[in-house]
This record gives sequence, structure tokens and C-alpha cells, in this order.
Amino acid sequence: MGKDNKVAREEEKMQGIISMTGLIAYLVASIEKMKDPRQPSPNTTYSLKDAVLGGFSLFLMQCESFLEHQRQLHSRNGRDNLQTLFGAIKIYFKRS
Repeated sequence: MGKDNKVAREEEKMQGIISMTGLIAYLVASIEKMKDPRQPSPNTTYSLKDAVLGGFSLFLMQCESFLEHQRQLHSRNGRDNLQTLFGAIKIYFKRS
């Protein structure tokens, strides 16, 4: 009975994480605990949070041309998935 209660408590804790919102919140909280290994410089344009979330989003979205899709969304809507879903503030767009 004790083991079942422990498992039930663990499952309850995981319920908030096993959703897209919970997963992203957990990821953001983890990123915010990280020490940024980069040296401060004028070339450090993107926050560690934006860089990590951008990388994570590539795996999640599985889009052949992720940045082009985000650029099109941003030009049409003023926002893109990286901002809307992940809370990233700045993303890199390759200039033609």
C-alpha cells in the first residue's frame, strides 16, 4: 500500500509536466538555473534561453526549413511559433 501511494504521488507531480505547457515550463525553469558559459561580448546577441529553446523547437517542430517558416509567420502575424509556444524573445533570421 505504501508503494502504491508513493507511485500515485509521483504520478500526480508528473501530471503538470506531461503537457506541452508543463514541459516548456520545466525546460525554461531548468534553463534559468544554468550558468551561461559564454563570455559577455557585443556578439552575444541572443540569450541562453532563446538559444536553447530555439534548438529544442527544431526537434519538436521537425520542419525542413524551420527558420523560413518562422520568418513567414512573423511577417504575416508579427509573431512566430518560437515566440508564441516557447516564449523566446529574439530569433535569428538569415538575411538574403
